[in-house]
Amino acid sequence: MRYLTWAVSKIFPGSRHLTAYRLVSILISVNRETLIETIFATTQQLHRTSTARLHGLMGQHDISLTQLELLLTVKHRQPINVKDLAAEMRLTSGAITQLLEGLAERNYVQREAAEYDRRVTNVSLTPSGAQKLKSLWEQRKVMLRQIMETLSTEELAIMLRVQEKMLQHFEQCAKTKAIKIQR
Repeated sequence: MRYLTWAVSKIFPGSRHLTAYRLVSILISVNRETLIETIFATTQQLHRTSTARLHGLMGQHDISLTQLELLLTVKHRQPINVKDLAAEMRLTSGAITQLLEGLAERNYVQREAAEYDRRVTNVSLTPSGAQKLKSLWEQRKVMLRQIMETLSTEELAIMLRVQEKMLQHFEQCAKTKAIKIQR
């Protein structure tokens, strides 16, 4: 990215600060493939950076990202049995049991035997688990708002359109159950 910024400054020597929109316009006219590769690289960098920030936030709450994902899944599907929870999270029942142990010790989830079959264990959130999720969600929103405040309304609108288009593509791929890989 530094190279691209440097190259643009050489092309437009009088302009020290280019808007993101102008930079994108320039890059599109320069080389579409270079632009795509740069987007891949910045997407990976954004993912690594945001994951690191999220890990930091979770560390303050003594909870892992996987435990957070489990809490969110339970919230939306409760009561959910351990087998279904494992399938939804793509983890083994043993891994789910270990995650649940830690969360149950902190009183974030409760486990109960199903009425129809004592061998089946159902999981649901406790009030303190729901409160923990609410707190984490609010802190996440604050963090994202801080990032979004650096973008103009026009940039936010462009970002939204791009994300919606990407989601439509993924939904279409899910319907056809295939992603075409072209070389």
